[in-house]
Amino acid sequence: MRSWLRDDAGRLVGLASGAAGLLFQVVTTATFTFYFTADAPRIRRGLLTRLPPARQQRLGWALDTAIEQTGGYFYSRLIL
Repeated sequence: MRSWLRDDAGRLVGLASGAAGLLFQVVTTATFTFYFTADAPRIRRGLLTRLPPARQQRLGWALDTAIEQTGGYFYSRLIL
């Protein structure tokens, strides 16, 4: 057991660091996803209030369409 640990300690450290890096990426992605999902109406309002009314309507439509298309994509991938 000790000889295996001594011989493969580098691989064990690499595996542990890879797992920690993956965990950090998953937690970071989940945090940003939650934040943007929870705060989406406020972010949208903040973006649209800085534009003239004609552009607000077009950008609002573009945002709605993007959200619908992205949601449809993820829904179809979930079903598959």
